[in-house]
Amino acid sequence: MLIIDKYNERIERIENLIRLKCTGTPAKLAEKLHISERRLYDYIKYLRENKNQNIIYNQSIMSYEYGEK
Repeated sequence: MLIIDKYNERIERIENLIRLKCTGTPAKLAEKLHISERRLYDYIKYLRENKNQNIIYNQSIMSYEYGEK
């Protein structure tokens, strides 16, 4: 599998989990994706900056979610 395919696959998975509000903590999400927390933060940054998505971490449900734009 090409590196770009793996990257896009992870982006899609992160977006789906955020939509469902079931990412878990950053550590748990990184574990689900088999990546480091640092790499996860890079993906979240990419989604915020390049795809213009308002992603917030909700402490009460322990999940990332989409905020209002």
